[in-house]
Amino acid sequence: MKGATVLELGTGPILANAVRFIANGAATYTGVDRFDLIRRDAVVRRAYRELIENLSASERERCEGLIAPDGAAEIFDDRIRFVVAQSEEIAGRLPPKSYDLIVSFDVLEHVDDLCATLRNLRELLKPEGLMVHRVDVSAHNVGPEIHPLAELVFSEQLWKAISSGRAIYNRLRPSEFINTAELLGFETMRFERTKMLSNKDIDAVRHKLWGRFSGCSYEDLATLDFRWCARLLS
Repeated sequence: MKGATVLELGTGPILANAVRFIANGAATYTGVDRFDLIRRDAVVRRAYRELIENLSASERERCEGLIAPDGAAEIFDDRIRFVVAQSEEIAGRLPPKSYDLIVSFDVLEHVDDLCATLRNLRELLKPEGLMVHRVDVSAHNVGPEIHPLAELVFSEQLWKAISSGRAIYNRLRPSEFINTAELLGFETMRFERTKMLSNKDIDAVRHKLWGRFSGCSYEDLATLDFRWCARLLS
């Protein structure tokens, strides 16, 4: 991470990852979220300071001066910044070809337009820059009694009506992430399935799946969660 410029999509209210990246040697961290949910209160500032206090000596040294005093308008010094923007539009808000690493955690399954999002990431990455994502493609906000693929039974029209205005996932399968990225000039370096169904689980529900999902491969349906690293080809 020494000297790296890092961008994270979908930060949420707490920027603990920002502190971790700086502690590990990153030069700058930029967080992006479609909503400004960032906490700026004294409690969260104390939590950041406690996080730093529990780091190694070298990591603490890298974080020196990172947290602004209580009452300051900003939370961090100029190594960390936060931008409110849609993932499909961030290339127009940030300097092009500026980031060594782009990361997200359970975010890409929520973007409205994956192609536009990845095109924006391509514009922001430096040549041969890396992006690393964790993606959860299982049914969201359901109990254990609901099949993990239950949301794939709805038609596109019905799904849009159900999910309109809500942060519900886009139902893309793993191969769609990989193939879309490859068309935009990314090379997958690592793809790790971290949670999977059995073929029996899929057979139990395949006949109920809507249109394009019913013909998906076992592998594409079985994968519920994956980690994915891709490189931007020069």
